[in-house]
Amino acid sequence: TAHENMLFYAKNKDKAKLNTLGLSTEKLKEFKFKDKNGNYKLRGFRRSGSNSTREARPGLFYPIFYDNEQNSISLERNNLKQIELLPIDENGIERCWRWGQKTLLEKFDNYIEIKKTKNGFELYTKERESDYEGEKAKTFWNKSNYTGQTGTNELKISFDEKVFSYPKSPFLMHDIIKICTNEGDTVLDFFAGSGTTATVALKMNRKFITIEQMEYIEPVPVSRILKAIKGDNSNLNDSLNWKGGGTFVYVELMKYNQKYIDLIQNAETKEQLINVWNEMQDTAFLSYQFDKKTFNERLEAFKTASIVDMKQYLIEVLDKNQLYVNYSEIQDATFNVSPEDIALNKQFYAKK
Repeated sequence: TAHENMLFYAKNKDKAKLNTLGLSTEKLKEFKFKDKNGNYKLRGFRRSGSNSTREARPGLFYPIFYDNEQNSISLERNNLKQIELLPIDENGIERCWRWGQKTLLEKFDNYIEIKKTKNGFELYTKERESDYEGEKAKTFWNKSNYTGQTGTNELKISFDEKVFSYPKSPFLMHDIIKICTNEGDTVLDFFAGSGTTATVALKMNRKFITIEQMEYIEPVPVSRILKAIKGDNSNLNDSLNWKGGGTFVYVELMKYNQKYIDLIQNAETKEQLINVWNEMQDTAFLSYQFDKKTFNERLEAFKTASIVDMKQYLIEVLDKNQLYVNYSEIQDATFNVSPEDIALNKQFYAKK
């Protein structure tokens, strides 16, 4: 009952490449040791599990001679103080080492640690945080911070109240953007909603284009992006080292038929609706199926309908393909687009 699907597409799936998710907070905690080269965690140098026996990989079964006083190793015995180490486990099974002899000698100083245990000395590899490329995205995503409740709580941090229902979690959007894009790429979101995608893209050094047609565009997503630029208090900020910054351009489509829909919906009397109609028949784009002459001949009968039915009918006769002024018609005098707006559009769309 709470299952959702994410569908991923590519122009050419053979060329598509997914990035790793980086290091999660939980994963970072595993690198609890530190030396001059940074944080690391330990892993047994003796292999275990499948394909780990001497019989399976005989080339990785060889003696290592360890000098405890000098903390050095060699592949041949140089003195009597050296201790011979073999990849034999506590059950007496002959296993194999993780690396071959050449790799071991090359990486010993920076990637090998030897500890004394109750069974003698054990070799460990240092898996460094700096070498870890990150986790691959799995098929099933179930992190606790992906929830809608997380999205709501994050939004409340910026607005101190619930200003939007069912916002996406910024942690979820972060991981989607992380695996699908690189810094400097453009993220396109057709439905801005509360502005989660745009805000996260900004913080991840991506360009973004986001679109919304609802009335809450300025008080919610635009305001949220502005808060992020100034440096908000999102819990996502620490992992991104976000302190604020950036910029964006906010523009609105120039209304045409949408202007008449707004006038119709806001009309409070039939007289106001007739005034809207008088303006519509002269300048609006009407449906090609609509007969304006016949309608005007029956206008008195139209006035006897309820105001609700009158509104519905007038909206229906408008051509919905002409709700806004198209870029291709920007210089048509009919639309009275200002020289400043024409120049801005040409700059925005990079048209000469």
